Amino acid sequence: MPYLPKFIRMKAWQWHGALERRQHKLNYLFWEATLACNLACRHCGSSCTPKQSRKDELTTQEVIDTFRTIAEDFDAKKIMVAITGGEPLLRDDLFEITKEMRVLGFPWGMVTNGLLVKSKTPAKCLETGMTSVTISLDGMKKTHEWLRGRNSFEPAKKATRLFRKAGGTHLVQITSTIHSRNLEDLPEMYKLVKELGVNEWRLLLIDPIGRAADKPDMELSAGQFREMMDFIKEHRAKDDEMSITFGDEAFLGHRYEGEVRDSYFRCWAGVNIGGIMYDGAIGSCPNIGRRYLQGNVREERFSEVWKYKYKEFRDRSWMKKGMCEKCRVWKHCRSNGFHLWSDERCEPMRCHYKMLFE
Repeated sequence: MPYLPKFIRMKAWQWHGALERRQHKLNYLFWEATLACNLACRHCGSSCTPKQSRKDELTTQEVIDTFRTIAEDFDAKKIMVAITGGEPLLRDDLFEITKEMRVLGFPWGMVTNGLLVKSKTPAKCLETGMTSVTISLDGMKKTHEWLRGRNSFEPAKKATRLFRKAGGTHLVQITSTIHSRNLEDLPEMYKLVKELGVNEWRLLLIDPIGRAADKPDMELSAGQFREMMDFIKEHRAKDDEMSITFGDEAFLGHRYEGEVRDSYFRCWAGVNIGGIMYDGAIGSCPNIGRRYLQGNVREERFSEVWKYKYKEFRDRSWMKKGMCEKCRVWKHCRSNGFHLWSDERCEPMRCHYKMLFE
């Protein structure tokens, strides 16, 4: 019975998930600062571009007022704010906003492509309360720039070094999106991220959403996905200096759950994770389709929306259809990450479990 201990742990995790769905305590909040970006990556889930219109973005005061009301209604110190985009550093008022977030008590982190990170940027981030930064590095130079654009590789490396040099107790993380062209880069990438001295290396898959929706050739085959999982599992087992983790929300079965990341799978969207989109829309993960937005901070108080809405997220029995209808592991998976749900097909766009074991 080699899997019995893990089975028991997974069962306990399942019970814990049911409790979390009932209590739905907010502890993580995405703020999509902008859809403007200085790159136009081939896989962007939000289809961001340098020419993105910014007329609908929340103003400085609207953002600050929103965070003030959230701090009034929740314990700000217990809510991690993840600032995403587009490219957050394109907002001229970013540090004005993060300074106020620090005063209110919110810890915050940022996802950046690194191109706008200058020598003084890390200090500004730390001064206004940043606790983590995530820099995108998607392969070695050739494959990274094929995905993200010319002259984007060296700036990402430079930004990583600047944040590491800044010191402090903050987390410096590299996120790498793995696809059919850069899978073979993994051994070299491992050496590079070790050299850069980051705390954590987070590996993701290309998702069939946004700009990547019509590029199925970028996705890994089942065999390639298993190769990636085995790589992560092997390197986690022997590396006690840097955390290596599979960052996708996906159920991976007994062989990989608890082996390629610190916890077992659960999609926290709308349960513990909320989101404020660039235009004030209230949702969860920025990659989830706009049909599942719950309101707008320009019209409603975030806490009221969080308390009384999000029903589709907290009771996902309606998703037990299509390939999931008779699935024997649905109680663990609950139809995979919410961002992969297809309303057109009435099932997830991808089943990681099937890729690994069927």
